[in-house]
Amino acid sequence: MDEIRIDEAMSDADAAALWPIYDAIFGDHPDIETWRTSVVDKHFVRSGFRLARAYDGDTLVGFGYGYTGERGQWWTDNAAEAVGPEAAAAWLGGHFELVSIGVVDDMRGRGTGCRLLECLTANLPHDRWLLMTTADPSDPARRMYAADGWQVIGPGLRTDQVIMAKGQPRRIFRDPQVILFSEDLPRAAAFYRGLGFVERFRVPTDGDPIHVDLELDGYRIGIASADSTRDDHGLDPIATGQRAAVILWTDDTSASYADVTARGATPLAPPHRWLDRLLIAWVADPDGNPVQIVQHL
Repeated sequence: MDEIRIDEAMSDADAAALWPIYDAIFGDHPDIETWRTSVVDKHFVRSGFRLARAYDGDTLVGFGYGYTGERGQWWTDNAAEAVGPEAAAAWLGGHFELVSIGVVDDMRGRGTGCRLLECLTANLPHDRWLLMTTADPSDPARRMYAADGWQVIGPGLRTDQVIMAKGQPRRIFRDPQVILFSEDLPRAAAFYRGLGFVERFRVPTDGDPIHVDLELDGYRIGIASADSTRDDHGLDPIATGQRAAVILWTDDTSASYADVTARGATPLAPPHRWLDRLLIAWVADPDGNPVQIVQHL
């Protein structure tokens, strides 16, 4: 029975022991110095680093490792370009990046690779796991990943590669809401209360409000003071006629604002604090309607 050992650090001695196995499996670097300076020494210091090693008795016969992948890292940024903006937004950033996994030839077919994969990813705190592998669906490694629940989310960095993922794709936005602008917010709120809406939120709680939320049968609308919207957010709301704003809640306003503007949305106001408890940014949809991106602080 193979033994799998898990570590969250790698020493010089570990790297020296791994090199012959890595070289035998992959053979893509001329020597250990090149391998370490160009790849491994950069990887094992990253957040979330995890190393799995398989032993047959005292003999090292396989390994796998990964770390937390983030925007700004070479692979994550290039993978984002390869898979496209929608898949990148759903999967990349804060994911566990399985960089390498392999077993020496004479130990293949014994389930060692499957056990390495299982142990390496067991109890990970990440919601999303990613790797890059061959585009050939009949390849044994590709079949192993598919059997473990990994799915192809897009092409890899070369034409003979694909990127696979496992876990729960990120939901960037939630709880959409429409906000109406008003020059007379108390009057507008009273109108909707007369239609059966129930007030759920107002700020400030005393005096004339600058924002009120009302709800009817689970559907929530907001009414915002046109003056407050101009003064606090730098927008130019139209308080009469058929104009409105769409509200999208998120966990990361800055990242979401960067993502939607990169995809072509017109920026209206960059992320800024409001009421000391919200981080808000504004973009415009193709028709010019404002879209608010907001998170709790």
